[in-house]
Amino acid sequence: MINMNRQIFFFIIPISIFGAILVLGNAGGAALIQKLDRTGSPLSEGPCQACHSNGNFNPNIDIKLMDGGDPVLSYMPGEVYTLQVVVNANPNAQQFGFQAVALHGSGNIQAGTFQNPPVGIAIRTVNNRSYPEQKFPSLQDTFRVEWVAPAAGTGDVKIYAAGVATNANGNSSGDGSAFSNITIQENGASEINNLTAISVQILSHLPGQFIDIQTPDQQGLITLVDLQGRYVQSMHAQGSLPMRIDLQGLMPGIYLLHYRGQTGTWTEKLHIP
Repeated sequence: MINMNRQIFFFIIPISIFGAILVLGNAGGAALIQKLDRTGSPLSEGPCQACHSNGNFNPNIDIKLMDGGDPVLSYMPGEVYTLQVVVNANPNAQQFGFQAVALHGSGNIQAGTFQNPPVGIAIRTVNNRSYPEQKFPSLQDTFRVEWVAPAAGTGDVKIYAAGVATNANGNSSGDGSAFSNITIQENGASEINNLTAISVQILSHLPGQFIDIQTPDQQGLITLVDLQGRYVQSMHAQGSLPMRIDLQGLMPGIYLLHYRGQTGTWTEKLHIP
């Protein structure tokens, strides 16, 4: 009888530990554990309310795209901004979490690139799209991460975000959650259709190494994106001076080299072997 009790005791403890690991793991973000979009976007299988559904703490989500200290409603292609997500909730909330994604087009393609996550935030991938989310429950209700705007011609970008306010009891009971979205317009996008196709001179091209080009305008922006619309690099045109775009280190595949200047636009398809 004593041996049987010992067997039962040692069988129960591992299951309890395993359950605790699952609870703590989910606190690290839905993209990490569930491999799911919980932002409320068209790709979402249900926002955070799918688990944190009790509606406590009356949270609401405030999304802003920040240029320095100023919120903006439009972006310049290739420029770096800060996405700010605030989970506003009543003072009884103990911990917070969030998840966000930036999408564009009818196919809900990833728009731009999230980068340089601060301590406590990770950028994770679900179905070839990037999702910044908390690494662990945060004592702060505000989350910030850098976002590099996509290439010229992308058009409107919709940023979706969901947030959770919790009671810190280690599971989803008694929590509250909400989600929201904002639309960010491309700066000058209405002018793109009026620009004509222009010629950019390719001076030399070594596939997978570099490409040298010369643009016709004094001002313009050169961007390199992959076929998923993800930003790779950008640079400003330097008048009539030749410019070298470094292609080393890129994953093999097809990329689009795009130029938008004062007089028109130009796009070249590049193959990286």
